[in-house]
Amino acid sequence: PAAFADVVFAPEDSSDVAEAESVRLVIAGPEHLHDGKSYDSAAHAFAKSIVTTRGTAPRLATNTIVVLAPAQARWPDLERAVRNYLAWHAIKEDRRLLDLTQGQVELADARITAMNTTVKQRINETWVWALHPQQADGAQPLSMSQSKVDGATDSIVRTAGERLLKQDVVINHFSMQGIAIELQNHLRSRWNSGRISVGELWEFHTRYPYLARLRDKQVLLDAVRSAMTDPAWEQLGFALADGYDEATGDFVGLRLPIEDPGGPVTDATLLVSPPLARAQREREAAAAAAAEPTEDRDIGAADASGSARLASGPAPAAPASIPNAKYSGILDLQPHGNLRDQVVTLVEELLEHIQAAEPDTFEIQVTVDAGKRQGFPESTVRVVRENGMQLGLSRSRFEDL
Repeated sequence: PAAFADVVFAPEDSSDVAEAESVRLVIAGPEHLHDGKSYDSAAHAFAKSIVTTRGTAPRLATNTIVVLAPAQARWPDLERAVRNYLAWHAIKEDRRLLDLTQGQVELADARITAMNTTVKQRINETWVWALHPQQADGAQPLSMSQSKVDGATDSIVRTAGERLLKQDVVINHFSMQGIAIELQNHLRSRWNSGRISVGELWEFHTRYPYLARLRDKQVLLDAVRSAMTDPAWEQLGFALADGYDEATGDFVGLRLPIEDPGGPVTDATLLVSPPLARAQREREAAAAAAAEPTEDRDIGAADASGSARLASGPAPAAPASIPNAKYSGILDLQPHGNLRDQVVTLVEELLEHIQAAEPDTFEIQVTVDAGKRQGFPESTVRVVRENGMQLGLSRSRFEDL
């Protein structure tokens, strides 16, 4: 996917840039020029105000904004090209007043076309400075960093995105190892407990520039899911769990990579440190072994008179297995994609085929897990509650945090 979930054009101030959890590109207006050599340019001050504040309030999602600013050295060329374009356009508009001949009108048209091409080229050459927040660690103050993203031929947004993805300023593909490194370094004090929820980890990523700037939440979810198929999870990774029992100190729904099925990943899903996960699994295995009935060790032993004998011969054959007798599958929909199309595709390409086979058992469950830090608007709450009741959802409610 593209590097940016949204683009904001020429906001007047930070209040025009809403809070969001996905990375946005803010294109600064021509009044915010940047020279690339100092930290006191108009663009630098503007970019820092955008990433740290929203109007008079502090911004929460600091790590979700990149500002694209025009180069001070290139602005005069763009301004000159725009003036020439406007001049030729005005000449054509006043062709009757100026009593232009047909040849002169055609010349004006040609110059307008040429200058329009020049203006587009100058725009690509001018908006080349990407400014974004950086922070070495939580103890250091936030500062602004810059990346030059020149070379655009058609779209400054696409070119900026491609350059920033290559430089890892914005990341659209993350890994289990990347998460583990952040947990062991920047989030060590939080990871010392051996567990952290996906929702909390995502909030850290949106707020703190010392963590990777992930394009959107789906990037993190994909990285978390990838751990379940990675054999190196005990060296540099984690296990997953559905929850934690404070009373027993055990994880609920513990899932070890490679050994257990993946299962859904939601905000409530816990990342579990490998030592804690392995220790609990060993305790569970020992408890299960202790609970099994002991075998009679005297079976098969003959008494002195030979009155009891263990029948010799082959053991009875195990019942034959039935191939392809059970199916189960888990699909994580892309929440930012076209939900209707995804559901229709699931029904047509998979569910209808199973239904046509007339299975003895056929159970389909849909789980929806959504969160919004500032709370969902009342209109959404009302509609969702009413529709949930009409659809017969067994558990349909909003919760306070």
